Amino acid sequence: MKKINKLLLISLVVFIISPIIASVGSDLGMNSTISQIFIFAIPLSAFTAVISLFFSKKEEPEIAAGKTVSPIKKTV
Repeated sequence: MKKINKLLLISLVVFIISPIIASVGSDLGMNSTISQIFIFAIPLSAFTAVISLFFSKKEEPEIAAGKTVSPIKKTV
C-alpha cells in the first residue's frame, strides 16, 4: 500500500470541503468575506496538491525477504 503525503491529503480534504462550506455558509447568511476566503481556498488547495505530487519522493522498490542487494560497482 502506498503512503499518502500528509500535505496532499490535507489539500484534497480542503479542496472537497471548501465549496460545501462556502455554498452552505452563504445560504445561512455567513459574512461574504469569510465565504470568499473559502472560495479562494479551492484553487489554492488544488495548486498545493499538484506541487505536493510533483515533489513527492518515489518509493523504494520492495526487496523480497531473505535476498540481499549489492550495489553495482562501476569499473573505471
